[in-house]
Amino acid sequence: MVSLSDVLSSNAYATFVVGFAIMTDSMIYTLALPFLPDLFTERLHVPEHEISQWLALAFEVFALSTLLSNLFVGFVAGSSTSTSRPFMLSVVIMLSSTIIFFLGTTPIMILVSRVIQGASTTFTWVTGLAYLADVIGEGDLGPYVGWTTVGVAVGEIVGPIVGGPIYDYLGHWAAFGIVQSLLLVDILLRPRSR
Repeated sequence: MVSLSDVLSSNAYATFVVGFAIMTDSMIYTLALPFLPDLFTERLHVPEHEISQWLALAFEVFALSTLLSNLFVGFVAGSSTSTSRPFMLSVVIMLSSTIIFFLGTTPIMILVSRVIQGASTTFTWVTGLAYLADVIGEGDLGPYVGWTTVGVAVGEIVGPIVGGPIYDYLGHWAAFGIVQSLLLVDILLRPRSR
């Protein structure tokens, strides 16, 4: 009989957890895309003629943060004595970015949340793959990495399909609830030690 400990330490579970983390990251990124313009106009009261500027900045600061945090995160993942702790840190960073995003009352707060989200994306990918390599070993890593990246496609497909209608029909706080629920599941799945 297979024990819970055997399941939680298996290659399949590690692959699922990393894939779910990547899906969560991608879904949260794309979930807001359909309602980001409305967020700036209706919730933040940005003048119509400034919307495109703020939208562009929201995407630019995310990308810049992702780029710059790569310089740091690889070092953290490589020098940590545990691969699960930095991987857990990535979801904590994502949680903080989503709280700032949904509670934000100014365009600057949205940009700050996007900077944090960009760093979280880097942490999720780099530390997730480091954790996966630690569990599986380098020799068999290729197929498992392939399965984890399915999470990107699922997140990018599901995020906008879910985000737009939820925001339109149920509102800002329902979208926040979906994101926080997804993050809670992600936290519960993450390994506690390795």
